[in-house]
Amino acid sequence: MRRVIKNFLVNKMNRTFERSWWLVNKKILDFRKSSDKKIKILDIGCADFSITDQYLKDVKNYELYAVDYFEKVKRKDVKYKQVNLERGQLPFPDNKFEVVIAGQVIEHVLNKDIFLKECHRVLKKGALFVLPRILLRLIIFLV
Repeated sequence: MRRVIKNFLVNKMNRTFERSWWLVNKKILDFRKSSDKKIKILDIGCADFSITDQYLKDVKNYELYAVDYFEKVKRKDVKYKQVNLERGQLPFPDNKFEVVIAGQVIEHVLNKDIFLKECHRVLKKGALFVLPRILLRLIIFLV
């Protein structure tokens, strides 16, 4: 019985992850319909990029920036910076990004107000802010 319950929960979680990835991908693609120019995307909390790759799998013509607490990531297609989000400011100028994705991050940040203000600061006007939370809801803002 435990094995059946465990398998059920694992399958449910996998479907939930896949749905979240699909929703983020769709929202970015919908946002991209408004322009064909190259956009700048920031992934906050990129880890090993396995989820980032799912979010962006159908998206074309973008420049990817990423920040995380980990040391240098070895990916040539990403402009990566190591950042401790508890220290405040993201290392980017105001109004730099058309899309900011902060997946599975906000629950790990102590000062959520400062984190959200920083995300807003680096977004351009009319940009897309995606805050996916797998176990709750996908929260999407147009700034």
